[in-house]
Amino acid sequence: MSGMSRRTTLDITLTPLERDVLRAGLGEWGGAAGPTDQVAQLIGFHDVDDLMNGCLEIRDRLDRGEPLTPADWRRALRSTELAFISDEWGAGVEWSTVTGLSDEEAITALRSLQFRLVTVGTATLRAVP
Repeated sequence: MSGMSRRTTLDITLTPLERDVLRAGLGEWGGAAGPTDQVAQLIGFHDVDDLMNGCLEIRDRLDRGEPLTPADWRRALRSTELAFISDEWGAGVEWSTVTGLSDEEAITALRSLQFRLVTVGTATLRAVP
């Protein structure tokens, strides 16, 4: 897959809720979310096919507890943010129905992830497209 790399990885311990929210957000791109090539590029993938494959691979790596590259942490977070909030391209108002996670749980986990992913390896995360 073009979006994945065996470069430097960051091993960030996730809470069960953070893991569930990321898994749900990544999984929505094969469900309720309707990506376009432009959305895929915004998230950090080349196109929709790359996004679909990349989200599955990142989700599998999260399930196995493996570290991710800085680019893949960004993709995981961006994918989940967009799947959660956007009613046009993501699950939006259907989030709790399609994921089983409440909006309150999702926003709590997302804020925690945003803070941690920005403060852990900030320069690395921001330097990767």
